[in-house]
Amino acid sequence: MAGLIWILMDKIRGIGIQAQTVGVLFATGVGVSFSLVTVCLYLTFGAGAPISLVSPFARLGGLIIASLAGLFILHEPLTWRYATGMILAISGVYLIITR
Repeated sequence: MAGLIWILMDKIRGIGIQAQTVGVLFATGVGVSFSLVTVCLYLTFGAGAPISLVSPFARLGGLIIASLAGLFILHEPLTWRYATGMILAISGVYLIITR
């Protein structure tokens, strides 16, 4: 809603809307990914999976995926704090799943 209001305000003020192909593709990818996550969560909760298991797993799983993407795609540096955090997050997912 905020984005729509922003675009409408710019349109009223006569500011042109500029978009690059790469930006549109990334925005579309984010929208599709978010929609898939939402649908998968609905299906998971609808199947009777306990929310106390699925919710932390989804959050920590997303954190792990984003961190790995940062390391391998964006070439972020691997520091000892980063590695410790990843080990703790993966350990947390393991402990939640095997409770």
